[in-house]
Amino acid sequence: LTIAVPLLGRVGSRFPLDAALGAVVGLLTGLVALLLPRLPKPRRRESAAFLGALLLGAVFCPDFTPDRPKRLTIQHISRDLHGQKDAGLWVLPMDGQRLAHLPRLQRMTPVACDKSGPECYLEWPWFFPFSDIVRGDVFEAAAPPNIATPATLAATRDGDAVALRLEGPSHLHLAIRGDVRGWEFEGVESAPKPRLRAEGVYFVQLTCGRPRCNFELRLTARGPVDVTLAAHHMEATSRDLEALRLQLPAWAVGAEWGSFVSELVARRV
Repeated sequence: LTIAVPLLGRVGSRFPLDAALGAVVGLLTGLVALLLPRLPKPRRRESAAFLGALLLGAVFCPDFTPDRPKRLTIQHISRDLHGQKDAGLWVLPMDGQRLAHLPRLQRMTPVACDKSGPECYLEWPWFFPFSDIVRGDVFEAAAPPNIATPATLAATRDGDAVALRLEGPSHLHLAIRGDVRGWEFEGVESAPKPRLRAEGVYFVQLTCGRPRCNFELRLTARGPVDVTLAAHHMEATSRDLEALRLQLPAWAVGAEWGSFVSELVARRV
């Protein structure tokens, strides 16, 4: 379980994780039973009582508790999409039940972007691949979060050369759409080569190990390039975010790093 639970937690809401974990436990139990010496065969009445107790426990045991909280991410996001700004609360369920039994979240607006395409990467500040994890996310407009030092993204072009300068907190990522032929990171001798994801974007996670980071990149690209910088303030919160958490049951308020403030800046060059 120490190995399986963290790994399955990265799968997200596209797969019934509880069923997968039950199958893993059942398989391991069966293997252990094969290695044990044969025990006296239980009576039919005892077997039926034992199975009945297991069934009742499975039916009436709550799916989530404060000690076993729902896998839920709540972000208060601020977006600057090519000069058009908005903000709101973005909720991402991270298990197969999605938003079941959470009427407050079910009243929010479903996010309609195609998780298998590039639009989600260019419009929403999520730091893992969308198509692998996210299903059933919802959004509700709210006032912008109070961010002391906002992230910045500057993009300039000279022919096929695109220069990017970005600054933000220690948790950043870039999503790039375009015909990128190569890139260079300032101060990095051997940066990995660009690798296009199946969704049609280049996805780069950045950190510097300090509270504030600065990066400079030089791209070689033909034609228009869309660039999105997402900045995550993992220790920050907001009044609207905390108000939403108070309206949720104790088992669905987001675990550690399950609620935070994010920014997104999108530019085309």
